[in-house]
Amino acid sequence: MLEDKLNALENQYAELEARLAAPETYGDPALVARLNKEQRELEPVVTAYRAYQKRRRDLSDAQELLSDPDMKELAQEEYAAAKADLERLVRSSAARLPALRPAAESKYQRARRLTGRG
Repeated sequence: MLEDKLNALENQYAELEARLAAPETYGDPALVARLNKEQRELEPVVTAYRAYQKRRRDLSDAQELLSDPDMKELAQEEYAAAKADLERLVRSSAARLPALRPAAESKYQRARRLTGRG
């Protein structure tokens, strides 16, 4: 599923952030360059996915408020806006995925998988 792929990319992005923050990484300029490149490739999709997750929570919150007569009008507006944003974000993220497929498994991840550590 698309959401599973996006979640995996978000996890990969978090791993890259952690590796880039690790002191031992800075001793290897080639590694830093490669990790930065992978991070830049993933960043637009991960940013869109995080926005999608936020708007999905906003949609759920608005749906809960629909039963409150005092908040119904505001909740309807927020629900419609969140739903439209979600549709846009899904299209945007899906359009970016094909371009990332070659980079979806980095050399680092492939090595971890092949050595049984990933």
